[in-house]
Amino acid sequence: MSTTQAVPQDENTAIDVELYMSSELGDKSWRLTASDSRRGPSRYSVQGGDTAAVLDCVRRAKGALPARARGQGAFLL
Repeated sequence: MSTTQAVPQDENTAIDVELYMSSELGDKSWRLTASDSRRGPSRYSVQGGDTAAVLDCVRRAKGALPARARGQGAFLL
């Protein structure tokens, strides 16, 4: 007799999703790229020194993640 085992599928089953970001900082413009390595990268361009725009780009990139991954802690330099 064979036994089948399955992984429980409930709200505690985690989906590992990480947001990867890179930046190219120039005098006049900053270029940001964000990806979760599952879809194509999102590219943003902001005026050099505009840190508020950078945070907005991070929020938009995080908003594009699957709903189950959005509430997890993050580390921002």
